[in-house]
Amino acid sequence: MIDEEIMNAVELTLPRLKIYRGEAPEEFWNGFPRRELPKQASTRVDTVSLRSIFHSVKKKLLPSQIRRGEKAIHDLRNGAESYQKESLPGCFVQNASSCYENGPGLTEKIKSWVEQGFAAGPFKDPPCSNFRVNPITVDTRGGKIRPIINLSSPKGGSFNENINRAKLEKVRNLTAKEFGYMICEAGKNAKMSKYDLSDAYKLVPAKPEDFRLQGFFWLGRYFIETQMIFGGCPSVCNFDRLGNTYEKT
Repeated sequence: MIDEEIMNAVELTLPRLKIYRGEAPEEFWNGFPRRELPKQASTRVDTVSLRSIFHSVKKKLLPSQIRRGEKAIHDLRNGAESYQKESLPGCFVQNASSCYENGPGLTEKIKSWVEQGFAAGPFKDPPCSNFRVNPITVDTRGGKIRPIINLSSPKGGSFNENINRAKLEKVRNLTAKEFGYMICEAGKNAKMSKYDLSDAYKLVPAKPEDFRLQGFFWLGRYFIETQMIFGGCPSVCNFDRLGNTYEKT
């Protein structure tokens, strides 16, 4: 059953279907954007400018910061690692019921992903050999529709379970206690600022050879996320590397 309250907050640009289980009619796809599978990694980040600025400040950076910065730029140009232990076979896992409860909004989100270059598709047939259809679930907290490609499914053979965690960079956040001490040290009248990026993980592309691992299926068509996926374990450290490089430059 479609959540009408949430749908009222979504601007629909596509025809609304009676049901969102199964295939959409052929004419539905005439108004849907299409993007072919890219042959190389791509990003919205101006890597030429970032590399130039990074090299201009290298003398001020620690060796560890230089290594991370160079890896971040390499990832933007070639795609970031998925850190898989072994080659996963193809699979087809059904979507969660939350997808059908929020069908119109989810469809609009997928449309926006294709338009922005975050996803390729729609394809009538799997665009890669050994293609993996990962299940979609929808998070509606805060009254917004957030599609999540569940890379922890199927149990016993998922993308996340196949990661060599020893190769993942550890990302450490401040504790509440540490943050409190920092505020006290800053003193009265200190100013605090932060930057918040929209679709932050989507700035970092996946490696083309890993595209087949990032597939999903909706309304009878196949799609591929071509950037880092929210819910994918490597996405955190792969973006943190870029975020820290941006901060230092």
